[in-house]
Amino acid sequence: VAVAFLKDKRKVCAIMGPPGSGKTTVTIFKLIAFAVSMPKNRDGVRRCKVMVIRDTYRQLYKTTIASWLSWFPLKHYPHFTGGSDRPAEHRIAFELPNGDKLDIIMEFAAIGENSVETITRGWEGNAAWLNEANYLPPDVLDALRSRVLAGRYPPAKDRLPGVPVPALVVCDFNAPDEESWVVERLVEGDPKDVGFHRQPGARSPEAENTQNLNAGYNEELARGMPKWKVKRDIDNMVGISRDGMPVYEDWDDDVHLSKVPLDPVPGIPLDLGFDQGLHPACVITQTM
Repeated sequence: VAVAFLKDKRKVCAIMGPPGSGKTTVTIFKLIAFAVSMPKNRDGVRRCKVMVIRDTYRQLYKTTIASWLSWFPLKHYPHFTGGSDRPAEHRIAFELPNGDKLDIIMEFAAIGENSVETITRGWEGNAAWLNEANYLPPDVLDALRSRVLAGRYPPAKDRLPGVPVPALVVCDFNAPDEESWVVERLVEGDPKDVGFHRQPGARSPEAENTQNLNAGYNEELARGMPKWKVKRDIDNMVGISRDGMPVYEDWDDDVHLSKVPLDPVPGIPLDLGFDQGLHPACVITQTM
């Protein structure tokens, strides 16, 4: 699945996978592959600018930037600016095997208390990475998609005439709950517009990247988790929202939700129990 995601040529691509499935790494190299595909400029250099968005600066530096620097360490690519509570930029340049020169600017930012418009206003680039996209506001996808589709980087004066500029938005995330915007926009999105790739669950025989994990990693991770969380986090299945305090802690979606529509049994009265408080609700029952 990770390979299919890597090779997908659609302008918006998303990958959903359990912890340790390698989705962050394959996303990084999808961006590198995209940068390599950029057309040459007048000076013969392939140039690409990427914006990377995370929910908070703490998570940005702790996970996203840490993963990026594990592949492109500062000892080899020292042009890094930023701090633990503000945007960062990492510029990497190297020569490809065919002798072409590649120049990539990675700009890292977090939404935090900012609006999406504040982060993206005036930005010009070729690609965007929505890391852990389900923790980001839904309008970030549209905002960055519009910026990369504009094709304003590199500036027109530096490009060869008549050569189109590619665009890409990539999203990675663990399985969300059903109310997350990524379900409607990415998981269930139109395949003509969105390339969605769901990796196998971590306990599946087809689980990916297991060769790079400690033996028993997923079993240990699932130990003590409630069933609903294992289903979502480990088995990589979209889950039901559990906002607020559950009334029944032992609720099990697989046991207590019907797989088929329930029809009333003819001839037996329906009992309707209403709660007309702050959040009105109705329970419909039949006594068999």
